[in-house]
Amino acid sequence: MHIWWNRVKWIFKSILELNKKSYPLVRLGVRILLLAVATPALSFALTIFLLPTDPIPFLNQFGITISTITDKAEWMSIALFTIASVLITIGIYTAQKQARRTAKVLITSMLGDSARFPDELLFESEKLDTRETVKLGLSEDSDYLEKSIKMFNAEKMVDVYHRFILHHNCKKVYLGGRTRVPFLVAYGSCFRSISAKIVYFDQLHQDNKWHLLDDEDKEISLVYEDINNLEPNADGDIGLALSFTNQVRMHQVPDYVRDHTLYVSPNITANANLFKNQDNLEHIADTLKQIINELSAKEHCRCIHLFLSVQTSVALELGRKYQEGMHRTWIIHNFEGRSNQYEWAIELNANGIKRFEK
Repeated sequence: MHIWWNRVKWIFKSILELNKKSYPLVRLGVRILLLAVATPALSFALTIFLLPTDPIPFLNQFGITISTITDKAEWMSIALFTIASVLITIGIYTAQKQARRTAKVLITSMLGDSARFPDELLFESEKLDTRETVKLGLSEDSDYLEKSIKMFNAEKMVDVYHRFILHHNCKKVYLGGRTRVPFLVAYGSCFRSISAKIVYFDQLHQDNKWHLLDDEDKEISLVYEDINNLEPNADGDIGLALSFTNQVRMHQVPDYVRDHTLYVSPNITANANLFKNQDNLEHIADTLKQIINELSAKEHCRCIHLFLSVQTSVALELGRKYQEGMHRTWIIHNFEGRSNQYEWAIELNANGIKRFEK
């Protein structure tokens, strides 16, 4: 009984959610259902209004009585209810079929083994019918770096992404989690050139809860010096530093590329969750891709060093912009707060990642 009651509650919640989401069949079905409910009430009100004048001379000329009005109203209500039920059922079934094309991906390295996907972000019709959550990454330990590199390359070699995430005409991927920035960029690169829509979610520092990036677009833009004034060092190294969550200081950047780095900041004050709108984030990522295109085109440029103080979704979306045919090798550096410097980095290429050694 409890299962059936939960199912009934889910159906009504789904109807309301799908109605809000403007699914045409469900929306029409809800309106017809309301009309089906209202019809007997209107019929009752009409009979009460006309009762004192029964029989009704004008209506009797057409063979219409209060009794026939009531009977026809009941049959009309039943017919409308049936039509509404069919439309709503078809609409929910269609939504469920679409939901089964929805994947959930959670990167768990800094969340612990008990980390769960935040299903509360989904609307009701998706909750029961999305695919099982795919978890990526390893929990941190003493050998975290080497183990994570091996795990990432193994996942890439067996094509986890297309076999278990993007299979069977996947149309939407919820993507989020927490791990070191270099691995976020690497994971993002695995979702390049796909037809499925990526929907990001981030953990806000204010309440430590997961949120979709669906707030108002504040049209954040970037501030940086003229790229034409920047050249690679003698070894072909050039850098890009993004100060979105905290300021990347020049003294924190390794000395061999410090004076050959483009320092980029937002046009508003940096904070831990700078981007709360996905359209704005994607626009910024497109701008960063263009910057990397220009850096890659520099004469004698051999590799691009990335120093990223950014939130999870920015790192993932930046990774999706990686193009091995156009871009020079990416070296993504990891910042350690305890030492206040970039201690290690990984090198990203078409085949996977490896530890960078200077």
